[in-house]
Amino acid sequence: MYVGGTQGPSLGTPVAVYDSLIEGGKGIAGAPVEDGTPGELVAPAAFPNMPVYFWNDEDGGRYFSAYFEKYDNVWTHGDFVMIHPVTKALIFLGRADGVLNPSGVRFGSAEIYSVIEGGFPQISDSICVGQRRPSDSDETVILFLLMKPGEKFTTKLVNDVKAAIRKELSARHVPKYVFETPEIPVSDAVVFRGN
Repeated sequence: MYVGGTQGPSLGTPVAVYDSLIEGGKGIAGAPVEDGTPGELVAPAAFPNMPVYFWNDEDGGRYFSAYFEKYDNVWTHGDFVMIHPVTKALIFLGRADGVLNPSGVRFGSAEIYSVIEGGFPQISDSICVGQRRPSDSDETVILFLLMKPGEKFTTKLVNDVKAAIRKELSARHVPKYVFETPEIPVSDAVVFRGN
């Protein structure tokens, strides 16, 4: 077991990482990527605990669109992951629908969260989003920080967060804007990230 990754797939669960940059819309043929390359988590064959239908989904349309619509006959889990080239651990980088893409560099929001969680105890939580309006030529990454009670949001903190992201990830991962937020909306479906 290695920090930051899973031991491996569940028993009887085929796991692959497909190229998430493939264009084409629905029902495209998936293409596996090499270990160490981020992509979309898929199960190319059936697995033991796979649901077979949704309640009140008479024709199976909702079930199909939730899991099988993107790649032809392949379960798409919805996570942006990579398989570590040495340890073979499955590393979760964020939700596939939450992939950020500034200047053509694709990364998951979880990469930003891991930097913040690892070095900024005064921050209670964070959310990293991409913004691309119709008039924008590129995506802008925006980071919102929720401070712990009694802690101050300062220019120094913003600079320290940006410097840590630059050092631990790269200059292209650094959010263009960092703002304080009074709260971060959550639902029962939000995965606990360890804060």
